Amino acid sequence: MNQNRESIRSAVFDCVAETMNIPADDLTEDTLIREDLEADSMDVVTLMVLLDDKFNAEFNPEDVPSENVSLKWVVDHIMSKLEITDDRP
Repeated sequence: MNQNRESIRSAVFDCVAETMNIPADDLTEDTLIREDLEADSMDVVTLMVLLDDKFNAEFNPEDVPSENVSLKWVVDHIMSKLEITDDRP
């Protein structure tokens, strides 16, 4: 699969929507996982496992900030782990 920012973003939003039981259309890159979605520690762990499985891009708990983690941060983190450069104009 040719992965670019949009495909990774879409997959991240789908994983978050599945984990938090909300529509993916309600999400933006500015959405904060804990603050906006009220994710608890178990939700965060579930999301990390889903994303690890989907992208094979290991999330180390010490790499994840304890607060203000946006979906943009998640997308950027996955892109850096997969060594994909941002292809936006």
